[in-house]
Amino acid sequence: MPQKKFGGKDTDRKLKTVADYLSFYTRAMPDYFQLSYLDAFAGTGKIPHTESLPLLKGTLEIDEFIKGSARRALEIPKPFNEYLFVEKSHKKAMELQDMVKNDFPLLKNNVSIFSGDANEGIREFCLKLTHKNDRAVVFLDPFGNQIGWNESIKLIAQTEKIDLWYLFPTGLGVARQISNAGRVTPESARSLDKILGCTHWREAFIAQKSTPDLFDGQRESLNKIADAKIVTAFVIERLKEIFKGGVSDMWLPLGNRGVHKYSLLFACANPSKNAKSLAKRVSKEIMTNN
Repeated sequence: MPQKKFGGKDTDRKLKTVADYLSFYTRAMPDYFQLSYLDAFAGTGKIPHTESLPLLKGTLEIDEFIKGSARRALEIPKPFNEYLFVEKSHKKAMELQDMVKNDFPLLKNNVSIFSGDANEGIREFCLKLTHKNDRAVVFLDPFGNQIGWNESIKLIAQTEKIDLWYLFPTGLGVARQISNAGRVTPESARSLDKILGCTHWREAFIAQKSTPDLFDGQRESLNKIADAKIVTAFVIERLKEIFKGGVSDMWLPLGNRGVHKYSLLFACANPSKNAKSLAKRVSKEIMTNN
């Protein structure tokens, strides 16, 4: 499926896409559902605007920040019943707590902040979705290859209650871990096994190449065939295996200076055919408009 071209403000596009979906989600869901939201890399609620970063640290003006994912989630017209923000940095978690207390006093009792590993926070969140009326949205915006497929992505799918937005590190986290000669360090291989939840990525991303030698024979070598688009297609197929038809074929390529570093993906764990159809349609419309 043709994807939208890169823009100069991909961070804002990403955050606006997710926030627009959150706004739709809480308005569309009947009031008898208990709605929860998990942001597994919440930060402080604000992000420095990279196009206006000064040479000296500590001199950013307030308008040189853009709203982070946590703030945007709290600002939607109809809030979630519960919010869980995960932030590993204790300092950032305290800043986030202050932001909630000062700027969203009516919601502060609905917000929990978990200062720890994202995979642990995801597991704790998923295991609490035990009531039949529990529904949730999860946003994963990792800095690298922190999210484990088997320990987190499969658990999200198994809840059958979560709509997932996943900023997958297709370029930086996967494609760049493989050399042009098809070589992967042991450390990178372990990282890719973890983030992709399999080992057959080797066959999908690395090909055997035969070239004639000086003695009329063939010399075998390895060649990387993976780029960010190929990795994205692979991950979407992997998601379809566990989300059972609730995965969007539409995705947003994100990065900077025209370099595809991440892919924003959407998946719906709800087994209902109608729910999956609606979620995929709306997510596609939002990605198209952003």
